[in-house]
Amino acid sequence: MGCTFSQCIIRFGLNFLSIFLVCGSAQAGNNNHSADSLKWSGTCLYRDNFLQHSSSLLFYQPFEWDKAEAQRIDDIKSDVLSPLVPDCWQELSEKLIIDGLERDWVEEVFKRLGNGYTDVPMKTKLKELYKLKFGKKKTTKPARENKTNYYRHVVTEKNVRRAMIFLHEHEEFFLKAEATYGVPKEVALSLILVETDLGSYLGRHSALLNLASMATSNRKETFYPHLPAFSGDLVKENWLQSVLDKRSEWAYNELKALLTYTYSNGFDPLELSGSIYGAIGYCQFMPSNIILFGVDGNNDGIINLFDPADAILSLSNYLAVHGWPNSPDEAAQRKALLAYNRSTAYANTILMMAKELVNAEQQAMPNADQQPKDNQ
Repeated sequence: MGCTFSQCIIRFGLNFLSIFLVCGSAQAGNNNHSADSLKWSGTCLYRDNFLQHSSSLLFYQPFEWDKAEAQRIDDIKSDVLSPLVPDCWQELSEKLIIDGLERDWVEEVFKRLGNGYTDVPMKTKLKELYKLKFGKKKTTKPARENKTNYYRHVVTEKNVRRAMIFLHEHEEFFLKAEATYGVPKEVALSLILVETDLGSYLGRHSALLNLASMATSNRKETFYPHLPAFSGDLVKENWLQSVLDKRSEWAYNELKALLTYTYSNGFDPLELSGSIYGAIGYCQFMPSNIILFGVDGNNDGIINLFDPADAILSLSNYLAVHGWPNSPDEAAQRKALLAYNRSTAYANTILMMAKELVNAEQQAMPNADQQPKDNQ
């Protein structure tokens, strides 16, 4: 349909403005190499040629790139997934493929995973959040920073001795991390002690299975039996659906990051054990944090958080990015640790254990006055 001259000018201005606003927003965000990020890139490329083809925008036309992307998605949906992919993973697999993961590899992963959906991780999280939201509120004094609140079972002489052995075994990488990121070796060591007991406990859950299960746990009816007095209570039902929507989307993004990480580094995602919510490695990173903060500490070409070298450098990088200070400012140190885990006891334990390790190192150093003197 044609338009008057004034209408054409208005359409031209609106198109021009919308394209630049869209591209500005896209470039301000993170590029996660998903189909969405590729779509932003295509739109911005279209903007780059805008002035050369502005006359074609006097009348509304669909973006050619958007039409091609829509066709790509339709082709994926019409290309039936392997029947060996269990029904519980069909929709999830299709979404991952649309977001750019390689089809054959995704199908193989979920065929091997099998029909093993579990509601345990989402059920566990819901019970925790339900208690915080609807449980009886205890009347307590105003919260204050309690520096005496720490994990007493962690800060022991036995653990100091064990940690010192671990330090000596991997000292090269603790020193490298300290020089690169400014995080003292005793702090990095204490964090690994708290997170995984120096790597002796790396989790007993399948990170892939639990994240995939949470990503598909978005039906509130599934969880009614696990939460008291829910069905028929609209306030609680709406809260439940909101939590499920947010948590399942979070789990999907972490799953996508896990698969991206394992594919690019040559790992089998079915072999990665982790926490109930998918944290993995000596430093217990969530998959998205591996992509953001993971470091190849030993320069072998891959990031493997089950290798102490990579875990040490990665956790130090994380703390540095989150404000670890270049001075002995304990408040700033605690703040950086709270970014890693929002528990005051957690932060206190690491700082306290780090001090114990410093003392142990000093005691292990021979006294200069006791050194045998050279023969004159």
